[in-house]
Amino acid sequence: MSQILLVEDDADTAAAAQALLRRAGHEVTTAANGNLALQALTQLKPDLIVLDLMMPQMDGAEFLQIMRSYRRWGSLPVVVWTGNPGELLDKARFQGINSVVIKGKATYNDLLDAVEHAIPA
Repeated sequence: MSQILLVEDDADTAAAAQALLRRAGHEVTTAANGNLALQALTQLKPDLIVLDLMMPQMDGAEFLQIMRSYRRWGSLPVVVWTGNPGELLDKARFQGINSVVIKGKATYNDLLDAVEHAIPA
């Protein structure tokens, strides 16, 4: 079983993704923005992060930049899961993301596939 930190500001979307990942056997902790995700990282040792880019308070690209600046979190795999990638995705690509799943174009099963391919063996 893998520990996943799901960073998503939309409660309904987070609940649906969390349910899917749990059914697949993963333990999932959620955070509604980048600030809360950084706080969660101080208490968790996730195997992977699923990250929305468009969030209030601290967007996903800024979260990645801060997270990657810490040695203990620097190599964590990250699956970006976003609805409007644009400029934030360009910033995030420089922070070593493993894959990108576009909301609205991809299914929740596509998200699950990306997660399972990114989790270290």
